[in-house]
Amino acid sequence: MPTGRTEDGSTIPSAAQLMEMLDGLPDVVAIYDMNWRFTFLNAGGRATLEAMGRDPEGAVGQVVWELLPELVGTRFETETKRAALEGRIVEYEEWQADLQMWFENRIIPMGDRVVAISRDITARKRAEQAVMEGEAQFRSTVDAIANLAWIANADGWIFWYNQRWYEYTGKTPAEMDGWGWQSVHDPDMLPSVLERWTASIRTGEPFDMEFPLRGADGLFRPFLTRVMPLRGADHNVVRWVGTNTDVSEQRAAVADRERMLVAERAA
Repeated sequence: MPTGRTEDGSTIPSAAQLMEMLDGLPDVVAIYDMNWRFTFLNAGGRATLEAMGRDPEGAVGQVVWELLPELVGTRFETETKRAALEGRIVEYEEWQADLQMWFENRIIPMGDRVVAISRDITARKRAEQAVMEGEAQFRSTVDAIANLAWIANADGWIFWYNQRWYEYTGKTPAEMDGWGWQSVHDPDMLPSVLERWTASIRTGEPFDMEFPLRGADGLFRPFLTRVMPLRGADHNVVRWVGTNTDVSEQRAAVADRERMLVAERAA
């Protein structure tokens, strides 16, 4: 089948070209007909079959549940059949015990075919677990320090603060969850803080800024805030760790020194 062109003149790949493209993907790509027979299995899928002790060369034409009976009753069977029945894309993550691997699965119904794309996310999951374990140690440590501290998801949603934060602000966990921290910021500076923080979330760059935070007594004090990204094996941000250090004494000392210098010059 030759390639064609769309109305805007762009080229439409032929079926053979599409199969070649799918075969070169690092993900596992399998296509089934409505009787659940393999009609296509890319190189990644053939390698996975071989790792499971199956002959990949004879896969096409076989029923997936017969070739891989260990999949019967699993979430893969449930979600794949649900996608076909409901005619909509289904996405989920699953641990494959026989392979000792995590996969991110995307099931796509396409007329009389079902496409299953599985991506190996084992490295990412292990990195996330390492972060979680380190996070637990971090929480126990920072609860004992004088600084205010917190942890946020990659999208900036703060889900944990140390005890010192609640003592200083007088707020409750329910009030602070997510983006509730804005309520203790100076309204005049908040737009600048949000601009800088959202830029860090977008770029993955550390955040470093000084701004006032309101205490439980209603007074604003200056805090030096530093936020560092924690990255997974794929180098993407998985957590943000932030600390707020009260610098009011330092700022008062600087102001006193400046007043002394002015007085000395005036004398």
